[in-house]
Amino acid sequence: MSEWWSRLSPLRKEAAINDAKKSVAEKDRDDSIGEANAKRDECIQVSDSNAKAVEGENRRYYQWVYFGI
Repeated sequence: MSEWWSRLSPLRKEAAINDAKKSVAEKDRDDSIGEANAKRDECIQVSDSNAKAVEGENRRYYQWVYFGI
C-alpha cells in the first residue's frame, strides 16, 4: 500500500471515533433536555394544584365568614 493509504486509515478511524463521540454527546444532551422538561412540567402541575387548593380554602373561608356555611 502506498504511504497515502496508510495515513488515511487512521484518519478514518479517528473520524469514526469523533462521530461516535458526537452522537453520544447529542444523545446525552437530548436526555438532559427531556429530563429538564419533565421536571418543569411537574413543577407547573404542583403549582397549579397548590393554587387550586388555596382557592378552594379561600372560597370555603369566605362562605363561612359571610354566610355561616
